Amino acid sequence: MAVTLAELRTRVQHRLAEPIAAGHWFTPETVNSYINDAIREVFLRIVEVNPDFFGVSTESFQTVANQETYSLTGDVFEIRYVAIDNQRLAERTIEERFRFNIPGRPRMYYWYINYTGTPTTQIGLLPPPDGVYTVDVWYIPRPKKLVNDTDFLDMPDELADIIVPFATALALKADKQAYQQEEAEYQVRMTRYLSFVARGKSGGPQYVNYTFYFDI
Repeated sequence: MAVTLAELRTRVQHRLAEPIAAGHWFTPETVNSYINDAIREVFLRIVEVNPDFFGVSTESFQTVANQETYSLTGDVFEIRYVAIDNQRLAERTIEERFRFNIPGRPRMYYWYINYTGTPTTQIGLLPPPDGVYTVDVWYIPRPKKLVNDTDFLDMPDELADIIVPFATALALKADKQAYQQEEAEYQVRMTRYLSFVARGKSGGPQYVNYTFYFDI
């Protein structure tokens, strides 16, 4: 059963032994921010060990002739694979774009984050497409930000047991209270879980081999 933001906040309140309400030091909004900070921290620790642990999402788009770069709409953390007609493209650095002036069938791609305004993941195709192609992108999505009380954690439920003590430690630290016990509990639980994460789907902290999807 998915864990909601309201449930996470209640669990943090029990550890704080202080009210979480308007007019108090710990308001629902501030505790929500600590919970989301803890979610991001746990996510980063896990994908550092096994990038494929949370699986991948996909997004598809069609190219426009002579247009090299495209914006992805998904909440992309890291692009894993890009393919056209089930043929995987090779990943290159953005500096190589200057080597390709003549449009053709894309064989390579690069990606970067455009921080102008709302950060957006951009993907570039090399050479620039000479026509319409369907591009499939496999990527690791970021965990969603929990805003409403009914928003649920899009991670395994057991990670709530790791997120709660770390969020509590962040709250206590902000209030200049002793936080070391909560932080130590987080570290112990996180270390134990990472030993499971490192086993992954292929016996170790390595990328899962997706090549069976592609004609390469």
